[in-house]
Amino acid sequence: YRRPVTVPPGNVWVAGLHQPSNVPGLTYELRPGAIAEAKDAKGARVVVNAHGMRGPELVEPKGARTLRIAVLGDSVAFGFGVEQDAMFTARLAAKFGALSDRAHEYEVLDFAVTGYSSREEAAVLEAKALPLAPDVIVVAYYLNDPDFGPVNALRMAFHRTEAWERSELLRLLAQKKDQMERARLGGGDYYRWLHAPETDEWKSVPEAFARMHALADARHLKVVLAIFPTFA
Repeated sequence: YRRPVTVPPGNVWVAGLHQPSNVPGLTYELRPGAIAEAKDAKGARVVVNAHGMRGPELVEPKGARTLRIAVLGDSVAFGFGVEQDAMFTARLAAKFGALSDRAHEYEVLDFAVTGYSSREEAAVLEAKALPLAPDVIVVAYYLNDPDFGPVNALRMAFHRTEAWERSELLRLLAQKKDQMERARLGGGDYYRWLHAPETDEWKSVPEAFARMHALADARHLKVVLAIFPTFA
């Protein structure tokens, strides 16, 4: 629990495909132009375009008939463990492209990054998606999106280690405290705890959605919220 992570030299998933981010609210992001077979992503081949998105390069400048769909999300929308053409964003683009009577040329821009929470997705919308002039925004919400803590190896790798995290005893005490809170607010269930109204984790979600709404509304953009199930 919260053990500091040392990234081994040549690590593809962390150091090859990700990098520290200068965007306020983000600690890491995909590395533009990276291409790798990622063992940590179950061996899937990951190709990152020049804008730091998993997917093809954008058509620049944006054409008058082009309709851009910006997808925000975490590992589900990123396509963790699946090949590039199997991502739902890739299939969505192919489905639109196959329409014989389409009124637009469609581009689906996948801004998803593994481990991102709702509030990080709001930061991505403002700093990365809106400058590329999307016409529709899709928020791919997964049930762990309230969790903004350094709870997985990728987050821990870019997380600035706090002093108490270097002590096994203090980490153990922190873990017990966390388990007690989950038992009290979520009956021991991780997802129920994340969505308990009292938690800071849940409170971050309506705050992030309100920020997304304000950003989109100012530009007269529609936002689609797609809630994905979990089978854990």
